[in-house]
Amino acid sequence: MHKIIKMLKAADDVYSMEFEAARIAKAFKPGQFVILRAHEKGERVPFSICNVNRDKGTITIVFRKVGKTTEYMSKLENGQFILDATGPLGQPSQLLNIKSGSSERVLFVSENSAAIRIYAELKYLHDNNVHADALLSFEDENRLMFKEEIEKLSNKTYISFKNGEGEFDGSTDKAVKHILENGNYTLVVCMGSVKMMKEVSAVTKTKGIKTIVSLNVLMLDGTGMCGACRVNVGNEIKFACEDGPEFDGHLVDFDEVMIRQSIYSSVEAKKKYREQHAGTEAAVEKEGC
Repeated sequence: MHKIIKMLKAADDVYSMEFEAARIAKAFKPGQFVILRAHEKGERVPFSICNVNRDKGTITIVFRKVGKTTEYMSKLENGQFILDATGPLGQPSQLLNIKSGSSERVLFVSENSAAIRIYAELKYLHDNNVHADALLSFEDENRLMFKEEIEKLSNKTYISFKNGEGEFDGSTDKAVKHILENGNYTLVVCMGSVKMMKEVSAVTKTKGIKTIVSLNVLMLDGTGMCGACRVNVGNEIKFACEDGPEFDGHLVDFDEVMIRQSIYSSVEAKKKYREQHAGTEAAVEKEGC
């Protein structure tokens, strides 16, 4: 059991949850994720770890209310509990290879609630004196969230609204193109929808700027057993949960990612997948994936 320390509502359907998980907090490295089961009959769902407090022994996740599990979680309050948490899982971010004081110039690009998902990696670069800016993209001003948290860590924070308000014309990839034309960046880190990551990767590829994308949107069971997060990266088969969730955006087959995402996009789709593979993937069923 993991006690909830702080529940915050960041937007109409976006919530931040800080809860006790001392062992996970101690072992966590930026880029990794956790799998939660909110109650005994709940499904196992992966969430990015946005921040940790090792002194308090807590980790923080952010989620959007989109299904039964997140609907249940959104109603939890401070002092209540979630059943179990497994992690940290996945590979640490490639950014951890950047040495303190490096001349790298990094641009983070996020979309909607992913604005806080960049926090842990941005903090790592900030603490190691590496230049990093951030572009936070939202549907409109009413969806603006986590701006203050990011501004404390980034050298410069850009805000883009898809409805065309602000200094950009509304398209995230066009905003990125404008920023790159006016800044000497060596690396782009992109987190958000598959469509957005694909478009941004296309822009950075033409400019020859290395790009890292996060494919946590594909993960189903988080242990590599179900194969749902299989993806083609540079003509090699990878699994987002074991080999990622971060990959080279110029090598990812985004069309395949979008097809897989649509297959496993709902509780009903996950249930159908499990039923279809009941004979060959009994271990997956046993794990409650």
